Amino acid sequence: MSTVLVTGGCGFIGGHLVNHLSKLGHNVLVFDRQPPPPWLSDLPRIRFERGDLLKLLAKDELLEGVDAIYHLAWAHIPESATQHPVNDIQTNLITTVRLLQAASERGVRRILFPSTGGAIYGLVTRLPVSEDHPKEPISAYGVTKLAAEKYIELYHRLHGLEYAILRPSAPYGPWQDPLGRQGAVAVFMGRILTGRPITIWGDGDAIIRDFFHISDLVRAFLLAAHHPAETAIYNIGGGQPISLNQLLAEIMRIAGPQHKVIIHHRPPRPFDVPRLVLDITRARETLGWTPQTRLSEGLASTWAWCRDVWLPRVRERG
Repeated sequence: MSTVLVTGGCGFIGGHLVNHLSKLGHNVLVFDRQPPPPWLSDLPRIRFERGDLLKLLAKDELLEGVDAIYHLAWAHIPESATQHPVNDIQTNLITTVRLLQAASERGVRRILFPSTGGAIYGLVTRLPVSEDHPKEPISAYGVTKLAAEKYIELYHRLHGLEYAILRPSAPYGPWQDPLGRQGAVAVFMGRILTGRPITIWGDGDAIIRDFFHISDLVRAFLLAAHHPAETAIYNIGGGQPISLNQLLAEIMRIAGPQHKVIIHHRPPRPFDVPRLVLDITRARETLGWTPQTRLSEGLASTWAWCRDVWLPRVRERG
């Protein structure tokens, strides 16, 4: 099987992707600033390179024989990118362009990039949102992701680098950090399990997303990686509108009445898109992809991981 590089391969999405690539028999080179989590460290055919991506790229031999790159490393979320836009450009956009340059110089065939379905379109005029919808991001995060898309397209025109860009909406599942600041499912569950209040920014009925399970995102990546099209952009999402209040109600049902839930409401933040449901027609018709994990099943398995795996580790650390 081929050799692939996964930047950010120790993160939530990257960890699931690396796990599946290993099972499929690929040789996987992982770049990440973080050490591998326990569920990745013993996988076969995985080589971990820890450190800053630009410094790692300076080692000429590292990209030798790499057929495809999954570029998942991204150092900001919408909140932090908007607070620190210059750092967002330096750590994410410049690094991405350097990676594209190195890939084109060293014969990498294809790059796969998770852009953003949640931030790239901005204040949408219709639902569901197709890939052709105007792109007017309202956060620095969305602007930088859009710029990265444009550079990827440029390197195809100039150097023939093939690409597949995925615009995911709101993936969730095991291994997502319940103590993080992104990912409503993980954050809600983490706060319920630790007895901390849940903050909802804005009207919980008006904030709408199409949540979908991480396994479906990984499957979309693999289908896009092996599709013969030299260039493609796909929306990847759950296909069904779910408000934050509906999501929280389902999580509370799974958690059971023994868990007290405290909710704090705060004014909406200017960089948050209030409504977003992606049109996934292109992925369905071109890749044969549709989300397969029902929300109730995916939330139940994620809750079980948070309760049985994550929470004991948090308690051990004190």
